[in-house]
Amino acid sequence: MSASEKLQEYKSFKEQITKDAEHNLREVFPRKALELEALLKLISAVDLSSTHSMDVIRGAMQAKCDGQEEKTPVTVPCNAPIVEMTEKLKPELVFVIDQINTVKMWIQLNIPKTQDGNNFAASIKSDTLSELIRIETDVAALYESILWYYVNRAKLITQCLKTPRVADHQQTVVRLDNKQLEALYMVCAEMRNIYCCLNDMILKNWENLKKIQASRAHLMMY
Repeated sequence: MSASEKLQEYKSFKEQITKDAEHNLREVFPRKALELEALLKLISAVDLSSTHSMDVIRGAMQAKCDGQEEKTPVTVPCNAPIVEMTEKLKPELVFVIDQINTVKMWIQLNIPKTQDGNNFAASIKSDTLSELIRIETDVAALYESILWYYVNRAKLITQCLKTPRVADHQQTVVRLDNKQLEALYMVCAEMRNIYCCLNDMILKNWENLKKIQASRAHLMMY
């Protein structure tokens, strides 16, 4: 591949990034915000009071107290409603990071560096990129917090089975499940807000950003 062909391929790549970024902002972000709003309603309707896993834990604890745990081995299941909501949210977290990366790449490729008379463009670039990086870090932390729930719950259930006469362990499991459901709701609400805020923040400056991009393309002709 010749140098000119490589340059043309790179130009096509940048043009595709711009198209993807605009598509994300104008179509994907509003759609995802509405989808997450619907998911919020599903999470708020979850009832953990009849979770089967707690019945299994109580049965296993009673069996150990009666000295029958070896005759009746049990497997304590996960909290099914929480697992279901978690599995719905995990791909959303990965997806939002991918969308943010596309928009971030578009800004980095198309907005010029700080120069005399170009402070306005540099300010928009700096503020927007800073916000995108902050959001990306927050989303990664949200994903990490969801995964730690399973580790903490497993430890608590193990403690329940080791010391079945300590009722506080059982209550701690219940409280952890309720806390995780609340955390899932907040994660979902935060992602909805991310889509709404990014859409609003960047589209408000869209015309200015497009003018800066066009100006840069014009300068590159000379």
